[in-house]
Amino acid sequence: MRSLSDMELLGAWERGHTEMAAAFNVLAILAAAIPTHDVPELARLSVGRRDALLFELRESIFGSHMRGITRCAACGHELGIAVRAQDFRPAGDGRQPERFTISDAGYELTFRLLNTLDLAELDSRDVIEIARTKLLRKVILSASLHEEAIAIMQVPDRLLTMLEEKMAELEPEADVELATVCDYCSSKTSALLDIATFLWTEVDRWAIRTLREIHTLAEAYGWRESDILAISPWRRRCYLEMVGA
Repeated sequence: MRSLSDMELLGAWERGHTEMAAAFNVLAILAAAIPTHDVPELARLSVGRRDALLFELRESIFGSHMRGITRCAACGHELGIAVRAQDFRPAGDGRQPERFTISDAGYELTFRLLNTLDLAELDSRDVIEIARTKLLRKVILSASLHEEAIAIMQVPDRLLTMLEEKMAELEPEADVELATVCDYCSSKTSALLDIATFLWTEVDRWAIRTLREIHTLAEAYGWRESDILAISPWRRRCYLEMVGA
């Protein structure tokens, strides 16, 4: 993965907004940092592998330290959460087989891991349990009972639960849950960290702020966008202070 210049990051951000559906926008940035892979290829990566790369990407753009906000489930008090992107890198090279198998009481399922394409097909109108079941059935490649093939819809719920647990075991990076204690009521609270949404939100805010800086300096000095982006962020801030921004 290579580092992105401000110009490259702005270009990838623009492509994410103008050329990608919401589920794929952050992949435009990842593709810019990994030029050997395009967005369709990245979308076929398992969610855990994708997220491990996004944590690495986040570290290369903004550094390892990440801060977010959640609310206490008991009292609603706002809580700050701090983590490090480097803590979510998997051991080894992150490669996984393309298919896996689980067995129980004569049933046998062959399945693959979830990817971004699967998530993009979810219907936002579905309740959580329906969406969960759809995703789990989507990744089943084949199912059998006592070595006789059965329809995927015939797979019992208890086996779907086993499948869900197995997938979480295979790819813990795909479901990052952060635990904290409320400093107001002392209740324990957990929050999911969706790195795809988190990173895209950070880049989006950075891009809007950077465009405002470009506008201000271009208006004050007549410089081109490329000239302004070639200036280091620290020097850019000095010029902005000089023009009262």
